[in-house]
Amino acid sequence: AVLLAMLIAFVAAVVLPFAGLLTGKSGPEAKNGVLDLRNWNLNQDGPVRLNGDWSFHWGELLAPGSSLPRTESLAVVPGEWTQDGKPGRGFATYRLKVHTQANGGALGLRIPAIAPAYILFADGQVVAEAGKVGTDKSETASAYRPQTVYFSPRGEQFELLLQVANELYPTGGIWYSLTLGTERD
Repeated sequence: AVLLAMLIAFVAAVVLPFAGLLTGKSGPEAKNGVLDLRNWNLNQDGPVRLNGDWSFHWGELLAPGSSLPRTESLAVVPGEWTQDGKPGRGFATYRLKVHTQANGGALGLRIPAIAPAYILFADGQVVAEAGKVGTDKSETASAYRPQTVYFSPRGEQFELLLQVANELYPTGGIWYSLTLGTERD
């Protein structure tokens, strides 16, 4: 029974990310660290993957509200930071500004496994974490924790700030798509 459950979980993890591709409707993509959903109705058009170019700050664990350093670049999400010439182990902050329609209500965010420790802030509040994010091996603790979280943006735009640390795997980064939708979806 345990083996069957593990097999089903594995198949779901492999197949579900591609299920949205079968509907033929592709959502907007993040560009230059911004995802514009003002023309995408999450209630009618459905959930959207937060794919595209996120702001990326290598070697920085930025806190919400902190001023942005000059080291900002862009990173493709999902993706490994080694694709941008960074070492596999290390830490970084990803940032995405999301513009939504007015009165969108509570949102749900599906977070896959992220390598291997992270803290996610939405509008400056911690909404999810796994492991312990640190700047070196002694401060970082790995954890495998895909999860779905819920939050209510304060306005028509909000910021996602994701601190990621990897001291375990040969490559770090955001390996799979995060998915944003209504709380119901």
